[in-house]
Amino acid sequence: MTRLAPLRFGCVLLGALAAGCGYTSEEWQVQVDKSTRLDAALRGTEAKLVESQGQAEQTKKRLEEQGRLLEAAGLDAARLRELVRQGVTAEERDRAVTELRQRAQRLEQARVRFDLLRTKVAELGLLGTSVGVDHDRITVTLAGDSLFDQGGKGAGKLSKDGKETLAKVAAILKSDPSLSTRDWDVVAHLDSKSAGKAREALDATLARARESLVFLVEKQGLSAVHFRASGRGDADPVASNDADEGRKKNRRLELVMLPSGDELLDLKPLTR
Repeated sequence: MTRLAPLRFGCVLLGALAAGCGYTSEEWQVQVDKSTRLDAALRGTEAKLVESQGQAEQTKKRLEEQGRLLEAAGLDAARLRELVRQGVTAEERDRAVTELRQRAQRLEQARVRFDLLRTKVAELGLLGTSVGVDHDRITVTLAGDSLFDQGGKGAGKLSKDGKETLAKVAAILKSDPSLSTRDWDVVAHLDSKSAGKAREALDATLARARESLVFLVEKQGLSAVHFRASGRGDADPVASNDADEGRKKNRRLELVMLPSGDELLDLKPLTR
C-alpha cells in the first residue's frame, strides 16, 4: 500500500501540471478522466492486496491449527507439509484434518477411561496388579500366583484370595458403564517352566481363564455377552523365563479391553 500511494499522488500532480501547460478544457477533462480511472485501478489493487494478505493470514492460521491437531493425534506435522507439496487440495487436506480431530477426540476419551481404571485399580492396593497398554489394548494384569492355588488337587483353581481379588476388580467394572458394556478377553498365561508341553500349557491356561470368566459372570454379575476366555500357554511372556522373578511375572491373568471398530488407535501415548 505504501508503494501505491505515491503513484496516485503522481497521477494527480501530472494532471495539475498539464493544466498549466495550455490544455483546453476538453483536453484537461480527458486528463482528469485518465487520472480518475488510474486512481480507481490503484484503489482496486490496494483492496486486492489487503484481501490477499487476509487470506494468507487465514491460511497460515489454518495450517498452524492443522499442525496442532496432527501433534495432538500423535502424528508427524511434516506429513501435512508433504501433502501440500504433493498437490493435495485444500478440501482434501481439511477432510484429513477433520478425521484427525475425531481421532484425537477418541484418543482423549480412551485416555480418560484408562486413567480412571488405573486409578481405581491402584486404590485396591493389590500386589502384582496393574493397568497398562499391551498391543494397543487397555489391559488389567493380575498376578497368577495370588489368584490360583499352586499345588495339590486344587492346583490351577481360583483360590480364596483370588476370588476376592477378582470380586474387587469386577466391582470397578460394574460401577462404570463405559467399562462394563465393553467387550473383554480374560486371558491366562504361564511361564515356560510351569507350562510343560504346548498342548498341556494351552489347556491349563484356558482352564484358568474359563474358571475366572465363570466367576466374573455367575458370581459377580458381569454380562457373559461382553466376556470371553482365552489361554495363551507360555507363548506371550512379559519377562525372561531364565529367573524366578521373570517366571513369576509371566504367570498372570489379564483382563483385556477389546477395541471397538472406531478405536483402532495407537494407545501408547496414554502411558507417557
